[in-house]
Order: sequence, then structure tokens, then C-alpha cells
Amino acid sequence: MAHFDVDHIHTQVDKKEKIRIIEIVPRGQTVDNWTEIITIQAFGKKKYPPPSEAAKSMKQMLLARCPNLVWNDIETKDQDILYEWRIENCASDPDQSQIGRFLATKDTVFHASYCAKGKQIAPEERQEWISRLQSAKVVK
Repeated sequence: MAHFDVDHIHTQVDKKEKIRIIEIVPRGQTVDNWTEIITIQAFGKKKYPPPSEAAKSMKQMLLARCPNLVWNDIETKDQDILYEWRIENCASDPDQSQIGRFLATKDTVFHASYCAKGKQIAPEERQEWISRLQSAKVVK
């Protein structure tokens, strides 16, 4: 797995909409110009769809922009979806791969993901991100 040498973490909070976003990129990159990014989002459950609908919506949005989308549901549980996608030769976006997880708790829907631009994520790194996301827990 790529080690993130980080000197800046970008955060956004919208208290009215109950949205929190944390974006982490390697040193020397920005959230506007990155090759790898870790994103953690928290949404108020009353204003955000459950994980299955959120994943379906993401897939539809990506397909509309990038017909060559390759999508794979890795693991699906009641309120927990682990997925991956890859886009190539897309007019609106650079080639990139993402592994992510939607997880709902009583009050919040969380979305955590690792995304890499360019070449496909190496098999060992892919498995490491899958394991990290599968083992991630919400602590209050």
C-alpha cells in the first residue's frame, strides 16, 4: 500500500446539511490536483439515502458520464456496501480506480474510499484497501 506522507488534511463541514468531509492526499498534492486520495464522508441519515441506494446512485452517475465504467460489488450487507469501480477512456474524467464502503449507523451514513488516478490498483494494494475498509469501525 502506498504510504501517505501527509502535511495537510482538507475538511469541510456543513452543519445545516449535517455533512462532514475529510480528504487526505499525499504530500505535495492538493484535493484539486491529486494522484491518490482518501475520502471520508459522514451524512445525516435523514437527508441521505441508505448504503444500497447511495451505491446505486453513484454507479448511475458514473455510468452517465463514463459508459466504460467497470463496477463490482465486493460485499453487500443490510446497511453496508463494499464496492470498487474503474473508469478508462472517459471524456470527462481521467482514468481512475476507487475502492469504497458505504456504512449506515443509527443516525449517520458514512462513505470511506481510496481512489487512484492512472493505472489500475495493483492486486496486493487492492486487497490491502479492501481489508482496511472491511475492518474499519465507527467509534462514537
